[in-house]
Amino acid sequence: KFNTGDWSGQLQAFPIDASTGAIGSPLWDAGARINLQHWDTGRRILSWNGSQGIAFRWPADPMAPTATTLNAAQILALNTSPTATVDGQGSQRLAYLRGSASNEGVAATNYRVRNVSKLGDIVNSSPAFVGPPRLNLADASYRTFKSTYASRPNMIYVGSNDGMLHAIDADTGNESFAYVPAAIYPRLSGLTAQGF
Repeated sequence: KFNTGDWSGQLQAFPIDASTGAIGSPLWDAGARINLQHWDTGRRILSWNGSQGIAFRWPADPMAPTATTLNAAQILALNTSPTATVDGQGSQRLAYLRGSASNEGVAATNYRVRNVSKLGDIVNSSPAFVGPPRLNLADASYRTFKSTYASRPNMIYVGSNDGMLHAIDADTGNESFAYVPAAIYPRLSGLTAQGF
């Protein structure tokens, strides 16, 4: 579900009565849950810098990125405005993408307001449920796999137009983590644009 007013998204869980097929009230809304997670301390957002997995965080020294931070090209992409001007607002853009509302507003220098949810609109992405393996196969390697992952949590994976793949706990609706693919960096600053 998505809102075209601010291009925010909703992923909701509804109970279904097994005997009547009636759909009940929502059990949770992942967009609302993400809003409750603090953008800086409450979300685990990961990425790839071309060599290894990293935290999606602004580097302590953006002039000298390390092997465990964003790389120079990623820093430059975030420091570039939607109109292709290098403006040095990379740390503010990254904070916005993580969910900070501190620079949201309607002025030309502000970022797009997200009234409903920090979860981006879910368009052309189908939620995928992954839980413990359930097949009863005779294959020994599958039985080992099934036993090893018998307590794997129920998760829903969905991409949204906030530059992230979200891993949502299917039982609670809480975001367990999100992933920003390296290939999307050249387009991330566009997500802050008023006209997005």
